[in-house]
Amino acid sequence: MKKKSNFSTDEIKKKFILYFEGEPFVDPNDYIDPHDRKKPDHLNLKNFFINEDYIRIFSEISEEPYWYREYGYLSSKKSGNYILFFDFAKNSKYDDGGDIEIIKTFNHDEKIDIVDLVINHYKKLEVSMCDYIALNSVYDWDLDNFDKLLKKTLKDKNDYFHKSRVYYDFGPEKYDKLHLSTDPEEYDTGRMHPDIIIYLIDDKENLKPIRKLKPPDYNNPYKID
Repeated sequence: MKKKSNFSTDEIKKKFILYFEGEPFVDPNDYIDPHDRKKPDHLNLKNFFINEDYIRIFSEISEEPYWYREYGYLSSKKSGNYILFFDFAKNSKYDDGGDIEIIKTFNHDEKIDIVDLVINHYKKLEVSMCDYIALNSVYDWDLDNFDKLLKKTLKDKNDYFHKSRVYYDFGPEKYDKLHLSTDPEEYDTGRMHPDIIIYLIDDKENLKPIRKLKPPDYNNPYKID
């Protein structure tokens, strides 16, 4: 018999509004620069769910404009387990531009495919202009899936890169190396370059770059009308 949820999205939303009232979605005493990938846990949700166990599963970050999506696994001894989805803009209260969703409730003894559940939900989201994604290394991810999942994002980022004239303003010396490089440790922050970096999150919340996704066609910007 499926366990009835003791949490509700309305309940969580109210808690979030109280917790983040008037503040950005970061700890003001430990400010996180959106471009600093050494401190990637932008929502600090472990600090919010202090009476439960919370594990970050998958995060998607757009640095310019800043937008943060996260899937998490919440385990409560009293009310069971939850797969949660958070969607927030920086410097915005919940009721001003974000979403929280419980996408799965299940018992402690119930086995589910968390990766499959998260990926199927992610497929249905509106395409973002993300700059990198971070995956919890505890789970078994098929990285090849992200070439397909982020194909539209890569195309849109590539189009923006060309139309914004960034290439012209900063010159080919800065970007030609990035065009050719497949090294995930070589990147440019924000929307200055269309590549997307995939990181693994270790048990200390550090990010390890493991793959660079590139647009299917880089077209030389100087040849674009």
